[in-house]
Amino acid sequence: MSSHSYSSEQLILKIARTTQQQTFKTAFANAILQEALRRNNIHYQSIYVPSKRSLSWSNSGKVDGELMRVKNIAQLSPANTQNLVRIEQPIIEIQLAAFTNKNITLSDWSSLRGYRVHYLRGRKAFEKKLSSVASSSDINTTNDLAQAMRILTSGRTDIVLADVFSATQLINATPAFKEIKIGTVLQTIKLYSFLNHKHSHLVAPITTTLKEMMADKSYFKIQQLLLNAHIARDK
Repeated sequence: MSSHSYSSEQLILKIARTTQQQTFKTAFANAILQEALRRNNIHYQSIYVPSKRSLSWSNSGKVDGELMRVKNIAQLSPANTQNLVRIEQPIIEIQLAAFTNKNITLSDWSSLRGYRVHYLRGRKAFEKKLSSVASSSDINTTNDLAQAMRILTSGRTDIVLADVFSATQLINATPAFKEIKIGTVLQTIKLYSFLNHKHSHLVAPITTTLKEMMADKSYFKIQQLLLNAHIARDK
């Protein structure tokens, strides 16, 4: 098990998360990073910052890094990532899906063409894909997933794009959303944590620790504990 100490006082990292609600996805990523940092004698503080502002704050050093972003975030947002370094072990793997309450056939990204689509503001993975398959007039963003789902149930959009973890949890916990189903899984992606470059010396030990957590199965034990807690809460 990795154990490193970088000063006589415990280092505190303030890491930005981009979801205000404690979804399963966010709770899981938080718990994994917190444990990896704990094993390296680093204290973890999670701070909510809206998605676009979050990258700017992490890049400038106002916060110490990002909880989870797509691997190629530097290509998608070069102006706000030049000072960020990636921890080279995924923090979480998620499925991106299209959700709808309408009788429409969805199979892949191209099948979204011609439909009105909503997704969470600042989600770079969706922005890039949608730019090539949908008209800009059909694409809209919201500040939170529940707002997007309410727009769907009101008939003002046709499809909501979201990760399966977060959307399924919300649908199961909200009777008004019971008619919303997964139209199709569009993509499976791995998300990574990023640190401001002033902490670049921490990348290697944290990467090693995350790999150890996969090997010793603690990663999966944390996942199961949180999944059980969320299922019990949503009943």
